[in-house]
Amino acid sequence: RDFGVFIRVLYPMVRDEELEDMVMAYARHTSEPASSGTTLEFLTGRLLAKQEFRLRKWLKILKLKDAHHRNSFRREDFLAICFKMIPTVKHHLAVQEYEAAAIRYNGERVPLESAAYVMCILDSMNIKYIPQTSSWSDEGSTQQPAK
Repeated sequence: RDFGVFIRVLYPMVRDEELEDMVMAYARHTSEPASSGTTLEFLTGRLLAKQEFRLRKWLKILKLKDAHHRNSFRREDFLAICFKMIPTVKHHLAVQEYEAAAIRYNGERVPLESAAYVMCILDSMNIKYIPQTSSWSDEGSTQQPAK
């Protein structure tokens, strides 16, 4: 599949110019045709470099929500933010993902950056494939599927 089409599905909230820059970066990354392996490698690199769009979004949001400037979140605070910002998220998944991150930190508080990665995971779960129209959609989006 075409990488440009894929990232437009993955990042419906990102401006076209930024997506075009990402397509160019992908082309510089590999000379091979787009594949799941090269795409995963490329996106993982962007995540680790903190250049992935959703991660940047959630880092910004969580910094604003960190009222006490502790750069970390307790479970109840994180879940309240999560359910407010991603109302379609399943409760058990949000709890499970937070607790998985909390294990590394003795279950007390999860650092802001780790919480942002968890929010990326939960946010990405809203992307759904709609087979009857052969298009993708963002569950929270008001856009109509392509015909």
